[in-house]
Amino acid sequence: MMLTLVQTALFLCPAWTQAETTVPARGVVFEDRNGNGTRDRGEPGIADVAVSNGRDVVVTDSKGRYELAVEDIVFVIKPAGWQVPLQPKTQLPQHYYVHRPEGSPETEYAGVAPTGELPGSIDFPLTRQEESKDFRVVCFGDTQPRNQREVDYVSHDIVEELVGVDAAFGMTLGDLAYDHLETLVPIASTIGLLGLPWHHVIGNHDVNRDAAAPEDAFETYTRIFGPPYYAFNHGDVHFVALNSVTWEPDRTAYHGELGPRQLEFLANDLALVPKDKLVVLLMHIPLWDFTDKAQVLELLAPFEHSLSLAAHWHRHQNIFLPLPVAEPREHHLIVHGTACGGWWTGEPDERGIPHAIMSDGSPNGYSILTFTGNEYSLRYKAAHRPASYQMNVYAPEVIASADAPDTEVVVNYFTGSRKSIVRMSLDGGEWQPMEQFEGKDPGIAAVKARQSEFARRIAKDRGIETFDDQVQREIYGDYRRIVGRQSPGVADIDHLWRANLPTDLAPGYHMIHVHVRDMFGQEHEAHRVIRVE
Repeated sequence: MMLTLVQTALFLCPAWTQAETTVPARGVVFEDRNGNGTRDRGEPGIADVAVSNGRDVVVTDSKGRYELAVEDIVFVIKPAGWQVPLQPKTQLPQHYYVHRPEGSPETEYAGVAPTGELPGSIDFPLTRQEESKDFRVVCFGDTQPRNQREVDYVSHDIVEELVGVDAAFGMTLGDLAYDHLETLVPIASTIGLLGLPWHHVIGNHDVNRDAAAPEDAFETYTRIFGPPYYAFNHGDVHFVALNSVTWEPDRTAYHGELGPRQLEFLANDLALVPKDKLVVLLMHIPLWDFTDKAQVLELLAPFEHSLSLAAHWHRHQNIFLPLPVAEPREHHLIVHGTACGGWWTGEPDERGIPHAIMSDGSPNGYSILTFTGNEYSLRYKAAHRPASYQMNVYAPEVIASADAPDTEVVVNYFTGSRKSIVRMSLDGGEWQPMEQFEGKDPGIAAVKARQSEFARRIAKDRGIETFDDQVQREIYGDYRRIVGRQSPGVADIDHLWRANLPTDLAPGYHMIHVHVRDMFGQEHEAHRVIRVE
């Protein structure tokens, strides 16, 4: 079977590609019993482990041997119950060999140094590890620091509170940096202090923007993190980290697409995954925006359990995509909130860290994903806030008793979806359902209004007669170190609920109670005090 797979892998490459850009690579996946990273006498090969060149996927034979054609990279797909070596300071998986005989093309930020000829044997060490089928994972959306100051925000706002977290590993869903790629190693290093294996997905702000060709835009990322896409297993879950960014050098722009080679890898990888496993795709740009979304959904269709995790939008959204199957079934796409929130914008708190509220009114933060066999659940955690903080409840501070029936209570349940059940009661009375609707979060709208009023007053003091967005940006540029950067625009979102207050409210103080049951069966509560005159 090993020979058949290798022959198939070589056959799939065009003849000119084999001759000019590929070389045969071979090696052994072995049990590294003494943990020194080198295959020593008595360390056996491991059978049935998948190895890939970024397109083809082959499986090791009974002695752990593999062979396939390699253009630029080869990596092992970590099997469940095993671990790959980790870089000591960053905890980055060392599961690959990069082949750049002459090095990466020259760009502002360095790529891969020349690697010379391919080694005679590219061996991959694995060590055994206990893996429960029930495990937890830490998930970040964009960390996206512009500079070292904002790397420090990540350290103090998020990393410090995660020390000692009970999790098998962690992952960041792209935009590790904000175009300034000198922050990539610092951001990986501070997260590495948690001591968890960490998977950093590539985002559109992590590319070499001056690359002359689309395929050369990921060279700095590759130098630090390894392959821009790959797969690994843990417990009963198969994870695939994808490169969702297609770079367009002519426009210095990007779009969401996997492209033919990565789609072929995904097809070959998933062909080896049992259909009862949970398949989790990790990406930066959401699948919703892929130009080849239909092809990805086609590949996921045979699996009863699948999930996509993305970021990029700097807000939360749950999207349920129909799968191309006879019986109606959906693929769950979670667009995850970001660690940097609204790009580290907003007024600084008492620590000097911006409030970073996102365009949907949600706080910046991270999630803990819980996997139980092939099932999953997610719980968001706002940075520097109690774990119970899952929503905002909006109502006027004071109302007249006669206005109560026309007064709307609005709830922004940050990670809500059409599968959430939201109810409200007043003073412990009867529960009433709340209606889900699309709209704008009142909280972030109020923040934007205050920021505009601040800039307007400064403009007036300066004698500026015509006030517009450009004037506001210039004023915020002048006062940025004091009041922070302007918050992002206010997005239209679907995780809002509303209901009206009851009639005949007596004067005095009243307590609004809100109860949420999410799609995973998790329950949350929040409260709001109002005054009736």
